[in-house]
Amino acid sequence: MENKKKIDTEAIAYHIREILKALGDDPEREGLKDTPKRVAKMYEEVFEGMNYTNKEIADMF
Repeated sequence: MENKKKIDTEAIAYHIREILKALGDDPEREGLKDTPKRVAKMYEEVFEGMNYTNKEIADMF
């Protein structure tokens, strides 16, 4: 895996907080407090595949 792309999880978490505010919710309330971090981690995992070339993906299977 060459040229691994760095996913800016802090920026993602910030924007998720802002989305929650835009929806009229309080991102600091119990139950939502860790949501921005959880969503950022989820995106990091979902888009991990961007770090693989087509050949690397083909070789996996």
